Amino acid sequence: MGTNDLINPCEKKCSTLSEPHNSNIPGFISVEDTDSPLIHPSISASEMEKRIRKTFPETMVWKLVTVGASGQADIKVQVPDSITGWKATAFCMGDIGLGIANATTMQAFQPFFILITHPYSVVREEIFSIKASVFNYLSKPMMVKVNLHDRPELKVDECPSCMTPQCLYPEESIVFIWEAQALQVGSAEIVVSVQAIHTEEECRGEQPIVPDTGASDTVMKTVIIKAEGMPVEKSHNSILCGKGNLSSETIFITVPPETVPNSVTAVFSVVGDLMGSALQGTEQLLTLPYGCGEQNMARFVPNIYVNDYLENTNQMTEDIKQLVVKYITQGYQRQLDFCREDGSFSAFGDSDEDGNAWLTAFVMMSLHAASHCIYVDKKYIEETGKWLMENQLPSGCFRNRGKLFKTTLKSPYT
Repeated sequence: MGTNDLINPCEKKCSTLSEPHNSNIPGFISVEDTDSPLIHPSISASEMEKRIRKTFPETMVWKLVTVGASGQADIKVQVPDSITGWKATAFCMGDIGLGIANATTMQAFQPFFILITHPYSVVREEIFSIKASVFNYLSKPMMVKVNLHDRPELKVDECPSCMTPQCLYPEESIVFIWEAQALQVGSAEIVVSVQAIHTEEECRGEQPIVPDTGASDTVMKTVIIKAEGMPVEKSHNSILCGKGNLSSETIFITVPPETVPNSVTAVFSVVGDLMGSALQGTEQLLTLPYGCGEQNMARFVPNIYVNDYLENTNQMTEDIKQLVVKYITQGYQRQLDFCREDGSFSAFGDSDEDGNAWLTAFVMMSLHAASHCIYVDKKYIEETGKWLMENQLPSGCFRNRGKLFKTTLKSPYT
């Protein structure tokens, strides 16, 4: 569609962009509203003819923009290649409060275009269909010729209806189908083009037209080609103790004889940390706790361990710290919902017949660990400890009371 200036005015509160365009002009964008600035396409007719449509995101714009005292800001974005409708909205925050814009719709459209459908991924040597639908929203018929560009990754059978030009009538579409076979592992670009051609042949008694602009359309999409068989992953780890400035080790990789050809990949990494890559991106382990008393603990406790690790390795940042405190606080507050009147804990609190001894001990230990990061009312730790002591046997063991649904929470040694 080309590059367009999207002007999103934000005054005291946010207002929306939109002003209608003539959607009958190829390559223009129509917007359903009448109170905002025009979106001017900046692509010429000759560029439009040569352009390949290949960008089809789900979201066009998702960004923060700073507005000055005027309350207005101009942003320039690339309109995606999708022939579709878009819904736009915005909100602004300032000293006087929050303003939310009314949603507006925008239609990216051209009257003569092609739509490709195919599987997202296929297995090598698999045969699959590539379908190209050609649409005509002009007022006159056209004579069209469709072509699927050759790719070395694909073996494509001839499309009988593609051999000769076809009449495409107003408000109608034609579907062209190719049968393709994937030959190489990786990805393959599927490029299909359609062209309106000059001809003396009539279509239902009418002379086909060739538009002055938008007489052709080309679309590129990608299909992933996977290797046949089942994926198997093997890893090799080693520690190099540096001597001076140089350390070396030779690693031999043996590929099993039954491996699928051209499906082997190798990834090599070096980490200057004894914990290795296992603890890279540890902050990504942070999760918002939710669920029953057992599920909540499974998400609550890892946040405590991540906090301790990041603090002790000096990797904690202010943003991560705020997120850690938020998640640990919410996990703590939610876990109190499953505290029974006698001080024990169970998966569903007082709804259960009895508290679970193992879960209660786990909660007591975790609340004590969390108290180093957030405020924890000590009475819950004390009441939990009192309940456990009441269920301790003379041998020092504890009675196995209550039901634990998710036994994988327990260590095999408990």
